[in-house]
Amino acid sequence: MARTLQPQPLPAVPAGAHGVQKLARESASMVRETWEVLLLFLLRINDTLLAPPTVGGGIAEKLAEKLISVLFEVWFLACTRCFPTPPYWKTAREMLANWRHHPPVVEQWSKVICALTSRLLRFTYGPAFPPFKVPDEDANLIPAEMDNDCVAQTWFRFLHMLSNPVDLSNPVIISSTPKFQEQLLGVSGVPQEVVQHPCLKQLPQIFFRAMRGVSCLVDAFLGISRPRSDSAPTP
Repeated sequence: MARTLQPQPLPAVPAGAHGVQKLARESASMVRETWEVLLLFLLRINDTLLAPPTVGGGIAEKLAEKLISVLFEVWFLACTRCFPTPPYWKTAREMLANWRHHPPVVEQWSKVICALTSRLLRFTYGPAFPPFKVPDEDANLIPAEMDNDCVAQTWFRFLHMLSNPVDLSNPVIISSTPKFQEQLLGVSGVPQEVVQHPCLKQLPQIFFRAMRGVSCLVDAFLGISRPRSDSAPTP
């Protein structure tokens, strides 16, 4: 069983994520130890900012989309050049489970898993199988140099990265993470009604987007080439 890594606390400096992104894009000769440090650095930044419950107009709400996009891009580059070992995948999955109250996290997961599925089906079933079309900007999230075996391995692990998407329908589960509990203790130390936190009101929309992403994967394997609309229902 893969152990969970314990990254050392790092300062939550979003500019650092951009520096890591630039380094990962431009360096073709980094050793495994360097890739591992970069991945842990990004995981720590994301966890520091995205794990606590969000506040309307707060920094986490504004940066969530960029943070998760940078993490996924660097992770894919690492997969292509120096595939992460099981403890890194386990750590990422456990941390990401604490960020699922952010809509951009689920939206970006849906984009990348669909892009990976498109690549997977192309070489698994051949040209006769109906192509699963994704927008070019989503397809470009997967490095062109990622070989077929790497695509398959990455696809399987990213499929499980969101943990159980049904959890998103249960505010009690989403709000049971340590950061939620820590942030929602009252001044007197008495827990407040965690499930009443305003950010959890977004869960129905987030759950819908997760299920829509899963349904697109089902369509793809059934040979239905046109992804369904990703628009959420009107409350």
